[in-house]
Amino acid sequence: MPAPPGTQRTDHRPSRDQNEAQDERHPMDDLKPWHIVLLVAAIGVLGYSVFRFVFSSGPDLPDTVLLVDVKSGDLFRLDVSGRKAGYYPEKHPDTGDRSLLPVRQLDDGTWVISPHSLPALEDVKGETPAVTDANGTVEVTNTNARKLSR
Repeated sequence: MPAPPGTQRTDHRPSRDQNEAQDERHPMDDLKPWHIVLLVAAIGVLGYSVFRFVFSSGPDLPDTVLLVDVKSGDLFRLDVSGRKAGYYPEKHPDTGDRSLLPVRQLDDGTWVISPHSLPALEDVKGETPAVTDANGTVEVTNTNARKLSR
Protein backbone atom coordinates (compact mmCIF):
# COMPACT_ATOMS: atom_id res chain seq x y z
CA MET A 1 0.00 0.00 0.00
CA PRO A 2 1.48 3.37 -0.99
CA ALA A 3 2.25 5.88 1.72
CA PRO A 4 0.00 8.95 1.88
CA PRO A 5 1.45 12.03 0.15
CA GLY A 6 3.72 14.09 2.33
CA THR A 7 4.67 11.23 4.66
CA GLN A 8 8.04 9.66 4.80
CA ARG A 9 8.44 5.93 4.32
CA THR A 10 9.30 4.38 7.70
CA ASP A 11 9.48 0.66 7.02
CA HIS A 12 12.86 -0.87 6.37
CA ARG A 13 11.91 -3.13 3.52
CA PRO A 14 14.34 -3.10 0.61
CA SER A 15 13.24 -1.29 -2.49
CA ARG A 16 12.24 -3.11 -5.67
CA ASP A 17 15.74 -2.65 -7.16
CA GLN A 18 17.37 -4.21 -4.07
CA ASN A 19 14.96 -7.19 -4.21
CA GLU A 20 15.82 -7.83 -7.85
CA ALA A 21 19.54 -7.80 -7.06
CA GLN A 22 19.05 -10.30 -4.23
CA ASP A 23 16.92 -12.56 -6.46
CA GLU A 24 19.75 -12.81 -8.99
CA ARG A 25 21.84 -14.82 -6.46
CA HIS A 26 20.88 -18.47 -6.55
CA PRO A 27 21.01 -20.58 -3.35
CA MET A 28 23.29 -23.06 -5.15
CA ASP A 29 25.93 -20.32 -5.59
CA ASP A 30 27.07 -20.87 -1.99
CA LEU A 31 27.69 -24.62 -2.47
CA LYS A 32 31.25 -25.80 -2.26
CA PRO A 33 32.49 -28.98 -4.00
CA TRP A 34 32.62 -30.93 -0.74
CA HIS A 35 28.94 -30.09 -0.16
CA ILE A 36 28.07 -31.75 -3.44
CA VAL A 37 30.24 -34.80 -2.69
CA LEU A 38 28.59 -35.17 0.72
CA LEU A 39 25.10 -34.84 -0.78
CA VAL A 40 25.81 -37.45 -3.48
CA ALA A 41 27.29 -39.84 -0.88
CA ALA A 42 24.25 -39.42 1.39
CA ILE A 43 21.87 -40.12 -1.49
CA GLY A 44 23.93 -43.20 -2.42
CA VAL A 45 23.86 -44.57 1.13
CA LEU A 46 20.13 -43.93 1.38
CA GLY A 47 19.48 -45.66 -1.95
CA TYR A 48 21.59 -48.68 -0.98
CA SER A 49 19.82 -48.96 2.39
CA VAL A 50 16.38 -48.84 0.80
CA PHE A 51 17.43 -51.43 -1.79
CA ARG A 52 18.74 -53.81 0.89
CA PHE A 53 15.63 -53.35 3.04
CA VAL A 54 13.15 -53.88 0.21
CA PHE A 55 14.89 -56.72 -1.62
CA SER A 56 16.47 -58.70 1.22
CA SER A 57 15.09 -62.13 1.98
CA GLY A 58 15.62 -61.73 5.73
CA PRO A 59 17.79 -63.83 7.99
CA ASP A 60 18.41 -67.47 7.20
CA LEU A 61 16.57 -69.42 9.85
CA PRO A 62 17.00 -73.16 10.39
CA ASP A 63 14.30 -75.52 9.16
CA THR A 64 14.86 -78.03 11.96
CA VAL A 65 15.76 -77.96 15.64
CA LEU A 66 17.46 -80.75 17.53
CA LEU A 67 15.66 -81.63 20.76
CA VAL A 68 16.75 -83.94 23.56
CA ASP A 69 14.56 -85.84 25.98
CA VAL A 70 15.98 -84.75 29.34
CA LYS A 71 14.66 -87.96 30.91
CA SER A 72 16.10 -90.54 28.49
CA GLY A 73 18.75 -88.68 26.45
CA ASP A 74 17.09 -89.53 23.11
CA LEU A 75 17.49 -87.04 20.26
CA PHE A 76 14.62 -85.76 18.14
CA ARG A 77 14.58 -83.54 15.04
CA LEU A 78 11.65 -81.09 14.91
CA ASP A 79 10.67 -79.42 11.63
CA VAL A 80 10.10 -75.74 12.44
CA SER A 81 9.71 -74.38 8.91
CA GLY A 82 6.66 -72.17 8.77
CA ARG A 83 6.36 -71.88 12.55
CA LYS A 84 6.52 -68.42 14.03
CA ALA A 85 7.19 -69.51 17.59
CA GLY A 86 7.89 -72.57 19.63
CA TYR A 87 7.16 -73.49 23.20
CA TYR A 88 9.67 -75.52 25.17
CA PRO A 89 9.67 -78.07 26.59
CA GLU A 90 7.99 -79.86 23.67
CA LYS A 91 5.87 -82.97 24.16
CA HIS A 92 7.53 -86.36 23.86
CA PRO A 93 5.75 -88.29 21.06
CA ASP A 94 5.55 -91.56 23.03
CA THR A 95 4.98 -90.49 26.63
CA GLY A 96 3.22 -87.14 26.15
CA ASP A 97 5.49 -85.59 28.81
CA ARG A 98 6.86 -82.14 28.11
CA SER A 99 10.49 -83.18 28.33
CA LEU A 100 12.08 -82.16 25.00
CA LEU A 101 14.44 -79.18 24.99
CA PRO A 102 16.66 -77.69 22.24
CA VAL A 103 20.18 -79.08 22.32
CA ARG A 104 23.43 -78.47 20.44
CA GLN A 105 26.70 -80.29 20.15
CA LEU A 106 29.87 -78.42 21.06
CA ASP A 107 33.16 -78.73 19.19
CA ASP A 108 34.48 -81.17 21.80
CA GLY A 109 31.51 -83.51 21.22
CA THR A 110 29.54 -82.76 24.39
CA TRP A 111 25.84 -82.01 24.12
CA VAL A 112 24.32 -79.05 25.98
CA ILE A 113 20.85 -77.60 26.27
CA SER A 114 20.75 -74.29 24.44
CA PRO A 115 21.42 -71.49 26.97
CA HIS A 116 18.23 -69.58 26.13
CA SER A 117 16.20 -72.75 26.76
CA LEU A 118 17.92 -73.83 29.98
CA PRO A 119 15.36 -72.07 32.24
CA ALA A 120 12.64 -74.26 30.64
CA LEU A 121 14.27 -77.24 32.37
CA GLU A 122 12.42 -76.13 35.51
CA ASP A 123 9.11 -76.76 33.69
CA VAL A 124 9.89 -80.46 33.22
CA LYS A 125 8.03 -82.56 35.78
CA GLY A 126 9.90 -85.36 37.51
CA GLU A 127 13.54 -86.36 37.36
CA THR A 128 15.85 -85.38 34.51
CA PRO A 129 18.61 -88.00 34.67
CA ALA A 130 20.03 -87.21 31.20
CA VAL A 131 21.06 -83.73 32.40
CA THR A 132 24.40 -84.20 34.15
CA ASP A 133 25.08 -80.70 35.52
CA ALA A 134 23.59 -77.25 36.12
CA ASN A 135 25.14 -75.90 32.90
CA GLY A 136 22.79 -78.08 30.86
CA THR A 137 25.25 -80.77 29.79
CA VAL A 138 23.27 -83.76 28.52
CA GLU A 139 24.19 -87.41 28.11
CA VAL A 140 22.79 -88.29 24.68
CA THR A 141 21.95 -91.98 24.17
CA ASN A 142 21.56 -91.95 20.38
CA THR A 143 23.09 -89.76 17.70
CA ASN A 144 20.51 -90.62 15.05
CA ALA A 145 17.69 -88.20 15.84
CA ARG A 146 14.13 -89.40 15.40
CA LYS A 147 11.89 -87.17 13.31
CA LEU A 148 9.30 -85.44 15.44
CA SER A 149 6.21 -84.32 13.54
CA ARG A 150 3.81 -81.61 14.66
